[in-house]
Amino acid sequence: MGRQILLTVEGETPLRDGNWYEVGLVTAEVLKRQKCVEVTLRHGKGEHEGRCHVVQLALPIRPHGITAEFFRACGLEVSEGTTVRPSEVVGRTLEVRFQSDPNGTAVVSAFRGHDQEKPR
Repeated sequence: MGRQILLTVEGETPLRDGNWYEVGLVTAEVLKRQKCVEVTLRHGKGEHEGRCHVVQLALPIRPHGITAEFFRACGLEVSEGTTVRPSEVVGRTLEVRFQSDPNGTAVVSAFRGHDQEKPR
């Protein structure tokens, strides 16, 4: 029998509050019972590569809410009266910012398009 290989599970590197992180959109699904769009975001490079986040974005979409901000970051036009197809944004790259909640858990606080100008 061959030599056994053992792998050590390591803790996650903490996300820094206020930093922008590039992520890919893996899934986007409407959950009618919870009245939200559930999206799965995956870091594609750097120290967080492979790390995933499942985020529930409230419905209905309001023009100035975070759900609208998410779809705008994905390149869709979002204004009162327009419609969006969540499945259309799967595979896109965007940037996300996290903030720690009172328990120290990183939660999404903002989205922006990957090609948007970055502040200096």
